[in-house]
Amino acid sequence: MEGFADHLRAFRRPQTVASYDLAARKRDGFVGDQGYGPSTRVDFAKHLLTDGEMAPRSVHLMLSGARTYMTWLKQRGVEVSDQLPVPSIRVKKTIPPVLRGDQLGAYMRACADLREPYRTMARILPISGLRIREACNLRSENVRPTRDAWWFQVKDSKGDDRDVPLLPAGNALLRNYIRDVRPRLAGGPYLFPSRKGGPAHPPVAREGLRRIRTRIGHPRLTPHLLRHTYGTILEEASVPALEIMGLLGHNDLRTTKDYTHPSPTIILARLKAIKAPWVPYE
Repeated sequence: MEGFADHLRAFRRPQTVASYDLAARKRDGFVGDQGYGPSTRVDFAKHLLTDGEMAPRSVHLMLSGARTYMTWLKQRGVEVSDQLPVPSIRVKKTIPPVLRGDQLGAYMRACADLREPYRTMARILPISGLRIREACNLRSENVRPTRDAWWFQVKDSKGDDRDVPLLPAGNALLRNYIRDVRPRLAGGPYLFPSRKGGPAHPPVAREGLRRIRTRIGHPRLTPHLLRHTYGTILEEASVPALEIMGLLGHNDLRTTKDYTHPSPTIILARLKAIKAPWVPYE
């Protein structure tokens, strides 16, 4: 079990490591008495819902962790008779209230209360789509300006590289940070350094967002919602879905679709722009 947790720590967030580790322990505890068999895959889900009194969303997370654990065991030559994946459970998805207009402006202003480099990092998140850990691990050498935009070369949790543009509205923000603020912070290779020169700390960044959430009265403000905000801005600017998928670092277009939430005003404007000479006027 410790080996599984160490494996996860190499490329997963601490919260995910804790959840998947718990899922593996729950699965081992359940099948320890039941034994592996075709029925245990469904029975395990039922056990979490009924005996465990877990909400469907929590069960969905536990099942994902259990699948990852079983795959990890098989890759290390552990004989597992349960060859089929643990079933998923359907969870009703809710559309997050992405930041728009005045709310996005209020968010940017509230970031002023944070100390650097977390102030600039927080302002960049909704206009770059970066995950917090990706932003914290950015090195100065992976940031390059072009005539029209700043680009980040990002390595995600899967080890893949992708190039991400900062929205042009943030060009001056990043330029001023690099020119005026970054030299006053600790040395080292990171764009957003901690006080000791290492990468900025994700828990500190998340705590800053929690304070902003209280100040602007947006109870669902999270780093994930800021990625949804970036995806929605791109979608409303008519960036093709496949390009948005690449910029967000997704492997599945269906995932990207969950990140784009065009407003009714944008949808109506697009509909009005459609030329339809075949429709009769009378």
